[in-house]
Amino acid sequence: MLSPKKILVPTDFSESSDQALGNAVDMALKWNAKVVVLHVIEENVKQCAIDYLVDYCLEDTFVTTFERELTKSANERLGKQVNALKDTRKADIEFEVRKGDPSNTILEEQLRLGADLIVIASHGKAGTARHAIGSVTDKVVRAAGCPVLVNRA
Repeated sequence: MLSPKKILVPTDFSESSDQALGNAVDMALKWNAKVVVLHVIEENVKQCAIDYLVDYCLEDTFVTTFERELTKSANERLGKQVNALKDTRKADIEFEVRKGDPSNTILEEQLRLGADLIVIASHGKAGTARHAIGSVTDKVVRAAGCPVLVNRA
């Protein structure tokens, strides 16, 4: 029987991810498990910013500032969300912000943390109704080294 001790919950701040996090917290309370919420800032954001530098004659420092602001904003948003859950649900929750390819970073973090369950939304911000499962979720489900619970949007 599944009784995880560390649950990894990737989030892109979509409503679907919020629902997955709520379900993960419910499970964590039932099994006395720790929840780690992970937000991944995509590496291609940096490339998009560099493309705009050329197109719009922006300063080089823009890319550095943009990345720093994305990280700061993600940390602040996750901090508020996690603190609210800790206050209302009394769960053991931490959060992390990483940069990289979302699916690869989620898989790397699962191994690094020793998470024994991943709870992930079926669709995030890029999801569409025509696909049964989002591309990041699909890659995680296929390659994860632990069970993956897909929270259907």
